[in-house]
Formats: sequence, structure tokens, C-alpha cells
Amino acid sequence: MSIKIGVIERVSESDLVMTLQREPAPLISEQDARSWQRGFDDGMAGKPGRCPVACDKPSYRSGWVEGNAARESGCRRGNW
Repeated sequence: MSIKIGVIERVSESDLVMTLQREPAPLISEQDARSWQRGFDDGMAGKPGRCPVACDKPSYRSGWVEGNAARESGCRRGNW
């Protein structure tokens, strides 16, 4: 049972122990390979990271960040 006081929530000791014993849910995310590759290629080419409509946005952005970092660090295809 919990009692709410303003924005602070008071919980019983048994609820707190149960909450602390739970394992966190794994953060698993599948990426679209084509969207990632397009983002990577755009990042390597120095293009702005604007996701095309046909791409999966998180996958594209992840690829773009990797490609941009590789370009800025001087990596070339086949060297990473």
C-alpha cells in the first residue's frame, strides 16, 4: 500500500524490497539493416543526418552517428 504525499510517494518496506529485487528489463532494439547502412553511408559522406521518409528513423540515426564518427576519426572503409 502506498500513500502519496505531494510528489513524494511513501512505500512500505516490503514493497521497496520487492522493487529492488526485480531485475531490469533488457533494452533490446532491432534495427533495420538497410536504414542503418543508408545512415552510415550518409554520415561517412558528411551529409546532414536527415532521415529519409522510407527509412526507419532510429536505425538510420544509429548508422549516421557511426558513419559520422568514422569519418571524423579518419577511418576509411575496410579500416574499422
